[in-house]
Amino acid sequence: MFSKFAWRMEENALAIYKLAYDKEITDELRRRFASDISFLEKEGFRYSSLHQEVIYPFSLVFFFPIYIAMRMGDEIIKIEPPLRISSFHITYASQADATYAYVYGLGCKFYTNFSDGTWLVSNTQLEVRNDKSVIILKYEPDMLPSTEVIWKRHQEKISELLAQGKYLNEQVSFNDWVRVEQRFDQGGMWSIIKTGLTWWAIVIAVLYWLINKVIALTGSG
Repeated sequence: MFSKFAWRMEENALAIYKLAYDKEITDELRRRFASDISFLEKEGFRYSSLHQEVIYPFSLVFFFPIYIAMRMGDEIIKIEPPLRISSFHITYASQADATYAYVYGLGCKFYTNFSDGTWLVSNTQLEVRNDKSVIILKYEPDMLPSTEVIWKRHQEKISELLAQGKYLNEQVSFNDWVRVEQRFDQGGMWSIIKTGLTWWAIVIAVLYWLINKVIALTGSG
C-alpha cells in the first residue's frame, strides 16, 4: 500500500517539499492538467496528494528566469517571504505498478521503486550523478512525446527490470519520493546556479550600459 508522510528537507537544501491540503489549488491543477489526469485515471492511477515545493530564500531574485519558465508552464506559483519561489503540484499513484505520476507543465514524470532500492524515473531533464540505483528515461524536448507515449516506454522498462529479477516495492511513500527528488535537485544544482549567474551577468551588463549612457548624456549636457 502506498503511504503518505509530511516530510521536510533540511533548510540548506535547494527546496523544501511538504504536503499541502488546499482543495481550491487541487481543483485548479486538476482543471489545468485535465487531459493528462484523464489518461492517468484510465490507466488505473488515483489521486495521491498535493504538495508544495519552496525554493530557498531570495530565489526569485537569483533565479528569475526559472520563475518565468514555471509561469509559462501553467503551474501555480506563489512568492513567499523572503522572496522564495513556491509552487504546487499534484501526484497520482498506481498501486498495481507501484508508480507515482508527478503532474506538471511538461506532462507527467513517472517514478517506480523496486525492492532493492532501484528507482526508474521517466520524463526528467535532470540527472543523478554517480548513482546507478536511479535509472532515467530522459525528457526529449525535440520529440515532445505525449504522456501516453512516456507511460508506455516506462511500462516497457518496468517489464524489462522485472524480467531481470527485480520486484516492485509497493510500500513506497511520499517520504521515499521526496528523497529521490532531493537527489535530482543535488544533481541539477550546478545547472541551476549557472542559470542564476547568467541572469545576473546580463542584469549587471545592462545596468553598466545604462549608467554609462547616463554619464555620457550628463557630460554632454
